[in-house]
Amino acid sequence: MTRIFKQAFFVFLCFSSCTMARAALDIKITKGTLAPIPIAIPPLEGESSFEKKMAQQIHEIILQDLKSCGLFQFIPESAYIQKIETLQQSPHYSEWRLIKADNLVSGKVIDASSGQLRVEFRVFDTIRELQIEGKAYVGREDDWRRVAHKVADAIYKRLIGDDGYFDTQIVYVSREQKGKKRTERLAIMDQDGANHRFLTDGKNLVMSPRFSPDLKHIAFLDYAHNKPRVY
Repeated sequence: MTRIFKQAFFVFLCFSSCTMARAALDIKITKGTLAPIPIAIPPLEGESSFEKKMAQQIHEIILQDLKSCGLFQFIPESAYIQKIETLQQSPHYSEWRLIKADNLVSGKVIDASSGQLRVEFRVFDTIRELQIEGKAYVGREDDWRRVAHKVADAIYKRLIGDDGYFDTQIVYVSREQKGKKRTERLAIMDQDGANHRFLTDGKNLVMSPRFSPDLKHIAFLDYAHNKPRVY
């Protein structure tokens, strides 16, 4: 009787082991998870009043761009331990890790004279305690928004791995209806809605705008002439 019980118990163990082995291999993936990347982007620095003003404006655009994609978790400035004034010397990595800022961006704006400005920035990995990106962009003073978009693109590409899309434009056909009269105009704007302007006067019906491969021209169909036109 004891022998029969031992054999039955052995069979039960084997059956249980096989069941557990099969259960361990039964993996179901229903969806992926993507945790936002913790990052701190303190205000950019500037010495003169002009540089400080541009630094503030450029900093706001960089934040707006990166916040719009939803891939970053921003550490509030109220949590910063290291003084921003000392960032250009060297980050205190332990202090940024303490507030869970895995990545850190520092930068400054320089008046390059002759109507030009220069924006320098660096990206740091606080976990590995090293700089992982560092660039400088120069542009016209009145084109400061595009310079800000370029900085946001560079940060995005370095941390996400894909090309950024903030320094892009959207071309479309704007339609306005007043009673029975409909006006269609070719329009263009930055991806964030800024710098909106019309390219045609609305006298002719236009449609199907497309950027050229070099992004310097726009091709569209003009029904007044019944043939494509290039702007």
